[in-house]
Amino acid sequence: MNLHILRSFLFTAIFSICVSFSGQSFFDSNSILLETNDPKVLLFKTDNVLMQTGKDYKVEVYADAKVYGYQYTLNFDKELVEFIKMDEGVVLENNLGFTKLNEGAITCSWNMGEAFDLEGKVLFTMHLKAKKNVLLSEVLSINSRYTKAEAYSENLELMDVQLSFSGANAISNFKLYQNNPNPFKGVTFIEFELPTSSEAILTIQDINGKVIRKYKNNYEEGYNKIEVKDLKTSGVLYYILEVGDMKATKKMVIIE
Repeated sequence: MNLHILRSFLFTAIFSICVSFSGQSFFDSNSILLETNDPKVLLFKTDNVLMQTGKDYKVEVYADAKVYGYQYTLNFDKELVEFIKMDEGVVLENNLGFTKLNEGAITCSWNMGEAFDLEGKVLFTMHLKAKKNVLLSEVLSINSRYTKAEAYSENLELMDVQLSFSGANAISNFKLYQNNPNPFKGVTFIEFELPTSSEAILTIQDINGKVIRKYKNNYEEGYNKIEVKDLKTSGVLYYILEVGDMKATKKMVIIE
């Protein structure tokens, strides 16, 4: 008997003994759990961040629900981030499976003998190192890749499990584009988009980190463009756009 079937059998045994409604079990002989026509969703939540190459990030995951248990596969993109470690919360180390780490996956199976309120509690904390500048929402996901994503509500209804990111829309509207023309001689233009009207800083520096030029101003929501000229240098340069906690970097080349 594989682990998934065994886990389902244990859930069936526990819930069938403990819960009935109008003399009828929530389970029948042909299924593990009687699914509702409108399955609910257990929504895991975390803050979306714009990750920067080489930096470490601590990702705390929460949920606001009362459940008997849940299971899922947590996926991370190995090309974009490096997995460092997982800190326990509601989810303990023995609830997690790390045999698929080399495939960018961590499995989880957690349950209690009674409905447990998750509100205000950290489920787990994941530590990652960014390999590229990327949004967290483009790195992490929950699905049924190895362990089926499902949960059991306080009423023993079968629920889907999903991962959501706060601030995803705002951060995704923060964009820094490649300068044009590139390579360039004399004049180039740097374009970017902001989620809201705000102060932004555009810094141009050489490969050693020496600041060549800095632009600091209040810019409009949406599309903006800065003309860059008379840098009086040549070679590879980097330009960094900073708006509050958001930051993006790109490379450009100036020729003599």
